[in-house]
Amino acid sequence: MRWPDLWLELLGADRTQLTTIGLIYPRWLRGETGSDLELQDPTAIVQWLTRWAPDAAAALTRRVPPSDRS
Repeated sequence: MRWPDLWLELLGADRTQLTTIGLIYPRWLRGETGSDLELQDPTAIVQWLTRWAPDAAAALTRRVPPSDRS
């Protein structure tokens, strides 16, 4: 599997880093341990990014060729 298209840092309420998750667009998440999770609804992560990080969502969807989108 390829390198993630986008890394997300998840922070706690006190702003300390909890974990980092890589998004391998459009279907996969990669944890810090190298474990991969297939997303059942890949559009949900893009909708979440569009709400909370619109610049990241726009960059991600422009970067990936249409043939790789689902």
